[in-house]
Amino acid sequence: MPVTPLQIARNLHLTPLIDIENPTFAKHYCDGLCWSLSGDYKGNKPFSDVHLVANLKRDAAHGYFDGRHEDRLLYVGFYFGALHGCLLSPRTGQLRPDATALVTFSHPDTARGYRVGRRDYYMDPIPESRAYTDVKLIEELSLTALDLAGYPHEEDSWYYSIGCVLGNLSLQVFPATPEEHQQWEAEYRSWQEQYDREQTGMHDA
Repeated sequence: MPVTPLQIARNLHLTPLIDIENPTFAKHYCDGLCWSLSGDYKGNKPFSDVHLVANLKRDAAHGYFDGRHEDRLLYVGFYFGALHGCLLSPRTGQLRPDATALVTFSHPDTARGYRVGRRDYYMDPIPESRAYTDVKLIEELSLTALDLAGYPHEEDSWYYSIGCVLGNLSLQVFPATPEEHQQWEAEYRSWQEQYDREQTGMHDA
């Protein structure tokens, strides 16, 4: 199902990274885009993984992911809108020529999760089932926050989990390269061969 473009300015419509149904989420996403495009955001471009994770961890620490703060959670649309806006030229709204990934990677586990997210989306037999809606995104972020709530020092897990989400979203902006195709197909063949060996071993036992 096509993602509905958002009107950012009178002559600027942009297709969001997420299929948005909730109007409040859409407003926050637009606000984040405008914040980046207007120059109010002074940080790294693309958006820093550290900045995104820090905001999500702060929200988790405030208990917003406990299932009782739906209105507050809709604000995560701002984070992803800001991330999207950092990829675009403020003058044209087109992808910046120096942008090659959704975020600036400062943590190795973000980059690792990002690669996994891209691969898993591409290899899924029904890619549409992995596409993010605003509801699915919030649900997944909530699961991550709840899973890691008992491990406050497991910072690497936050980066890996968010990296997987971003990798999934990235294929809309940065299509898979021939090199990635080859790597993913080789990984799939390796897994299939290992699975076949294990199945054969079970039958022979």
